[in-house]
Amino acid sequence: MKLPVTNPSPDIERFVKTVKGEIIPDRPPFAELFLDEGVIRTIGEQFLGLTWVPPDEKGSKEKYWDFKISVYHAMGYDYLWVFGAPVFPTMFRKAEKGDRAWAETGKGPIRDAEDFHNYPWPEFTDEMLDDYYYVSEHLPDGMGMFVANGDGFLEAVMNILIGYESMCTMLFDDLELVENVIEKAGTIILESCKKMLDVPKSAGIFIGDDMGFNTSTMFSPDFYRSYILPWHKKLAAAAHGKGLLYMLHACGKIDAIMPDLINDVKIDAKHSFQNGSYDVIDYKKRYGNDIAILGGVDVDMLCRLDEESLRKYVRSILSACAPGGRYALGTGNSVTDYVPLKNYFAMLDEGLKFSLS
Repeated sequence: MKLPVTNPSPDIERFVKTVKGEIIPDRPPFAELFLDEGVIRTIGEQFLGLTWVPPDEKGSKEKYWDFKISVYHAMGYDYLWVFGAPVFPTMFRKAEKGDRAWAETGKGPIRDAEDFHNYPWPEFTDEMLDDYYYVSEHLPDGMGMFVANGDGFLEAVMNILIGYESMCTMLFDDLELVENVIEKAGTIILESCKKMLDVPKSAGIFIGDDMGFNTSTMFSPDFYRSYILPWHKKLAAAAHGKGLLYMLHACGKIDAIMPDLINDVKIDAKHSFQNGSYDVIDYKKRYGNDIAILGGVDVDMLCRLDEESLRKYVRSILSACAPGGRYALGTGNSVTDYVPLKNYFAMLDEGLKFSLS
């Protein structure tokens, strides 16, 4: 097995123009929110001869970013997603194996007004931008980066600060507290992300904010319109004010608020798709004239199909989504560490072979 890309030639301007619909590339660019670190490490060590150094070891942060940059460049991406600051202290539980974590859906650290007052709210400092500037200064020619903090406007509140179950009841029992938490977290996220936009080579915001599940939104559409989407609108306006993109990763079937995201928030691109619930081909047909559609190769299919079947499946997506432009090839969610590497490589290889001409 060998790397699918033999001569990387990143072009962030081409990617941006594709998203905006200013050009229709003969071959769609690649797009991912991220590759799991296990995937990055395997590619770097086995195919690039690099030595992995975890970012939490003393003096290793620069080597860690150098490693990631090298892998993303070698895999043919036009950008690296840089995120991480500020961090909201969490109650996340760790899985028994590896570093995977999942949200505490019961109760978060904020349950009443006293908790709100005592919570260790992160304060953004200029030092938190060090990673963003380092990446900017060390990207290969032609590459850019998309930036964000680690938690979206809903996710920070729902997954970390309050907990999903508690939030459902708190909306009725203590709406004022929910409003205060959203206001506080939203302000921190907005102001920190606005500073990231000033880092050289930032192509815009790529924010993750999961707002639904496989059949519906997590909360009512009116809740989003009142409390969550206005924050996205402010951040999108900040990005657009600098001539940069605002791309949204949002898991779940969020059809009920897609018109709001397109017409009011004014997102430039939508990422995260799942077969049978919110299929990428359907979204391209419905929204492809208004926004760019990113990825869409279902992660389950990417894991379980044999290579021949997978290639045929990827070609079907490319044939349906690439015409007309405003499409980039990638997974429906992320390149997880349980995706067979040969299948991931096959997906990219099909993208490289595809041509509209």
